[in-house]
Amino acid sequence: MINTEIVFAASAARTESGQSSGDSILPQAFLYSQGTVVLDVTVDESTANDKLDVFIQRKLPGGIWDTIARFTQHDGNAAAQRYVLDIYNDGNVTPVARLTDDVVGTPVLAEATVRGVPFCSALRIAWVVTDDSDAASYTFEVRGQFTGR
Repeated sequence: MINTEIVFAASAARTESGQSSGDSILPQAFLYSQGTVVLDVTVDESTANDKLDVFIQRKLPGGIWDTIARFTQHDGNAAAQRYVLDIYNDGNVTPVARLTDDVVGTPVLAEATVRGVPFCSALRIAWVVTDDSDAASYTFEVRGQFTGR
């Protein structure tokens, strides 16, 4: 049994959209059968119309990143909040034709949605900050715990 914890995004204030990279990407994701990913928003210095969206993405052949899960949207000016998603490496699901979102900031999945699909070669997170006030700032971190055989 393998058990791995990864910090996809260390706690920091973020004012722009981005994604995890380097050591903050889970390599050989196909080895894991399941994972629990936690988004912990600790400080929200935004206004009511600002938004934070965080996605879990898998790496497809050709280097394309495909969204497999989306946390509940964190509204601006909200209290600190912790969100949890359980994801499963499921290659035995009925295929569903859909568009991929290879452009960060083009959400294809509804909030709080998880697709049961194979993890493929790697996993990362991406986030989109919608700044309606020109002053949005979110302090958050994203951690994952993955298990497999």
